[in-house]
Amino acid sequence: MSNLTTPLKQLVKEGVEACIYCGSGELSPRGFKQENTTREVWEDVECKACGREWKEVYTLSDIENVDATPIKETLPGEAPEPRFTNYYRHCGQEWNDQWSSMCNDRCPECNHEIEPYKSEDIPEGS
Repeated sequence: MSNLTTPLKQLVKEGVEACIYCGSGELSPRGFKQENTTREVWEDVECKACGREWKEVYTLSDIENVDATPIKETLPGEAPEPRFTNYYRHCGQEWNDQWSSMCNDRCPECNHEIEPYKSEDIPEGS
């Protein structure tokens, strides 16, 4: 983009209320769009005064709970909070790891799948 009336960082911080090229308030937003493969939402905007166009891109910065319904602890694709400390033994080694379930792990020595010999609950809020 060239000949912007306001620096881009300031526009992003303060929001766009006038044409970024000529300063006119005669804007024609074309509605929000999103592709299913990205988390970006954007809106194409045209200035009716100078005819120039730009795309305003929005990203998720926060989620606010507006009612008393608890928000799910993890988002899709995000690892759940560990709930168990699992203890393992194999090849003369002992180790532990925290997981969301009482699950198997791989031996660091031979890569064999090992069941935990003990699992302990992790108290909530720890």
